[in-house]
Amino acid sequence: MGELIQQVKQIWDQMDLKKRLLFGGGILGLLIFFIFIFQINKPSYELLYGNLSQVEQDEIIGELVAMGLPYKKDYDAIYVPNASEVRARLMKAGIPKGGVVGLEIFDRSSLGATSFQNTVNYKRALQGELRRTLREIEGITDAQVLLDIPEQEPIFEDERKPPTAAITLTLSRPNALSQAQISAIVNFVVGSVVGMKEENVTIIDNYANDLTAELRKRTSLHGGQSLEERLAVKFAFEKELERDIERMLTRVFGQERVVARVNAELNLDYQEIKKELYGDRGVPRSEQEISEAYEGTGVGPYGIPGTDSNITEYRLLSDQQRSNYEKDERIVNYEINRIEERIVKAPGEVRRLSVSLFIDNETSPELQMQLEDSVAAALGLDFSRGDRISVVSLKFQKETAPVTVSQAISWPAAAGLGLLALLLAGGLIYLIMRRARRKREEAQGIDLVVGEAVDETAATEELTPEEIKRRQRQEYLDTLAREHPQDVAVLIRTWMLED
Repeated sequence: MGELIQQVKQIWDQMDLKKRLLFGGGILGLLIFFIFIFQINKPSYELLYGNLSQVEQDEIIGELVAMGLPYKKDYDAIYVPNASEVRARLMKAGIPKGGVVGLEIFDRSSLGATSFQNTVNYKRALQGELRRTLREIEGITDAQVLLDIPEQEPIFEDERKPPTAAITLTLSRPNALSQAQISAIVNFVVGSVVGMKEENVTIIDNYANDLTAELRKRTSLHGGQSLEERLAVKFAFEKELERDIERMLTRVFGQERVVARVNAELNLDYQEIKKELYGDRGVPRSEQEISEAYEGTGVGPYGIPGTDSNITEYRLLSDQQRSNYEKDERIVNYEINRIEERIVKAPGEVRRLSVSLFIDNETSPELQMQLEDSVAAALGLDFSRGDRISVVSLKFQKETAPVTVSQAISWPAAAGLGLLALLLAGGLIYLIMRRARRKREEAQGIDLVVGEAVDETAATEELTPEEIKRRQRQEYLDTLAREHPQDVAVLIRTWMLED
């Protein structure tokens, strides 16, 4: 190996620059060619299944190994080339099952299976199908379903028990399901199991939260109405009566001079009454009449009317003796006189009404009696069932408009406002003076250009050093204001804020 490297090194040293470039380019091109061929022949992996449990991953990987297909695993997802074809082959094999046994348990039925085994298999299949369906809902990662299905035809009727269901949902995040979705899941389970009722379905999540507690709280024992719905019906009924009374009496006493309050006791229970009545005498259901007659000579039937007449007795007569025979039979079948009565009472019956009226006016006893009679007639009050009405006349308290009291301005606030006003006035005066100075300087500059020379040296000699510095500072500020007016404005604003 070392000799080969030495030979290659000697050949490389003997090459000139052109040959080295050609050799290196050829090696690089060959390498690119092989990489290109490898990428073309490399299979393209596509998503086969995602969000898989460990049991499902093991099932799918085992089947892929048996098929001899390559795969890649990334967390809870599996990738394979040509995912559609592979997915069809897996579905044909019934994979993934996820460890769930469904109705396919009956595909291989045994002739020796007992009724108990079939019942257990049916419950397992039903649990598996419910679990598969729940796992398809968005937000649910996994589900466990336990069903208790008692015997549907017990020996005694009082031993009949309704089925129950306990479901555990593994959610992707807390509160992933809304109350509407939980109610839909409960209805789905109720519709899947014969005899199941909503109150017998319990659902919890992986955070140990009872998801059906709110549904049980809202559900009432009578009529299926929640407590909130019943209170809303009662409140709406009372408010409607109050508005009717106030609208009626407002036309008499004026606006905002009548207040009505109604307390209604309603029967919001749904009632269904069944009655079966049996009469003393039966009712004829069918009637049958049979008549027999015989006249002639010879042997004729003979017997005694009654029960024994069903067995015919014969007696011998002479050939010359004539005989007559008549038989009438009537059979009547009676049915029991049974009357079935079914009474359904819809919720909303008024049991009692209590009405209170407050009038902003002095009323006489006669007027109060008239108001009570008119309001009782308008509302249909029935005093025999305990309805009451009360009319009170008093002076209403008028609400006065709130008076706004101007608050005195404190001295610190006034001083601050005055200082701000002074600063603004000073800044405005400064700007005006600077603008006037600029105009004056422009006029002086024009005079200098025209020819009126100014002996600046003589003027400078007459000034003191302090005046010279002040004039130089003034000229510098004027130049800065002309060339950079924005910076000067920012500086003045900063001074004003600091003051």
